[in-house]
Amino acid sequence: MTPTTIKKISALPSPKEHWLKGSLGNFQPEQLHTYLYAKASELGDIFKVRMLTKPLVVISQPATVQTILKQRPSHYRRVNQMESVFKEMGLHGVFSAEGKQWKEYRQLMNPVFKPSHIKRMLPTIHKITQRFRDVVAQQPEQIDIQALLKKLLVDITSELAFGYDLNTLANDNADLQGHLSFIFSNIGRRTKSPIPYWRYFKSAQDKQLEKSLAITRTEIQNFINTRKHELKSTDTTNNILDALLLAKDPDGQPYSDDVIYGNVLTLLLAGEDTTANTLAWTLYFLSQDLPLQEKVQNEIAAHYPADGKLTWESLDNFPLTFAACQESMRMQPTASFLFLEPLSDEIILGHHIPAGTTVVLLLNSGAHNTELFPNPEKFIPERWLNFTAEQKKQSAIELAPFGGGARLCPGMQLSLIEQKITLIELLRDFKIELNNGGKPVNSCYRFAVMPDNLIVDAIKQKATYGTSQPAAKVEAAPA
Repeated sequence: MTPTTIKKISALPSPKEHWLKGSLGNFQPEQLHTYLYAKASELGDIFKVRMLTKPLVVISQPATVQTILKQRPSHYRRVNQMESVFKEMGLHGVFSAEGKQWKEYRQLMNPVFKPSHIKRMLPTIHKITQRFRDVVAQQPEQIDIQALLKKLLVDITSELAFGYDLNTLANDNADLQGHLSFIFSNIGRRTKSPIPYWRYFKSAQDKQLEKSLAITRTEIQNFINTRKHELKSTDTTNNILDALLLAKDPDGQPYSDDVIYGNVLTLLLAGEDTTANTLAWTLYFLSQDLPLQEKVQNEIAAHYPADGKLTWESLDNFPLTFAACQESMRMQPTASFLFLEPLSDEIILGHHIPAGTTVVLLLNSGAHNTELFPNPEKFIPERWLNFTAEQKKQSAIELAPFGGGARLCPGMQLSLIEQKITLIELLRDFKIELNNGGKPVNSCYRFAVMPDNLIVDAIKQKATYGTSQPAAKVEAAPA
């Protein structure tokens, strides 16, 4: 490409916008994801939108999205607003850190997310998921399944982060999960706000956020103080908290409580909402196709271990169940876009993008590639069972539910295991039917994309233990 063919941002196509507000007012804040994807269908691989005076360059071409993801963190970082919002809320950790600090935090986190450690965690994950199943059995009709799933994931993640079971599923008075959900939704509100108004005046919601942050800080600080007192330098690090307490910073000093708090809270927030919402979407799609749900239940009944104990190896015996998770992430990924900015001037699809420009990567644009996903608007988990090696490779280019490159989500493997086990335990005992009074189940962006109005009935089925015969294996597409 010669310099004369390189175009400026001003040459990019854009939607019809208000002269002052830009695209603000063209969509509800919770529908930002649907607006951007709709405009991608209309305007193509690269276009721009304006939020007040701020231009956003939106990239929808899957190959280019993957290229940019692989250039992190050397060429791209998260938008500066993301880091500043996390820091002022006291949540700064591996998710929001950049550069050398991110590498430092990521190295601290990596050992806990190794398959060997997750494998050791499997009995605990299974135990807590069985508790979730028992709580579902005690619910009346019209269950807010999403709320229960969030409690499940908080309980699992608290074991991973602290080595302590909060048991929010059994304790109706435990409010940590509620505060976490409130904090998570307000991160989304603040990061997508074009003006940081809360720095100048605080709404009732901002004041409540301060209370939720204070309560959460107190509870997690208690865990930190207790473990500091108990932990010895020779102890094995079996959770994030132990790893952070025993580690030294580049100057050879222990990490501050602020660093420890920010990283473990980041883990709790990410573990609660992303995996819980993915599971909620999967149950929604299965509730819309009861014959398919029955196929999944038949697979679970046929291969559930006779002794009732799920093992690392036995999880391979549920390919259709896992395929339902993969298809759900294709249809409704909880992370559907990513806000980045280049560290220096870049050329993207023939356009000069100055350093610091907000670049929005649409991570799921390839979901409607009809060659790879025939009938892409339909939920068809079986498609994943028959993918060739080349199709798996292509799907990893088209879809990026866990991001990609060096900053691929470190919790990907854990999330996939949690999804499998939860579906196995829930659908072994229950048929899930939608019962929300005819209200539509909408997708809403609140930092993650989540279902709204998802109320279900869990209809008890006869528990069946199979012979645990091997089943055809389906592998996750490489990220």
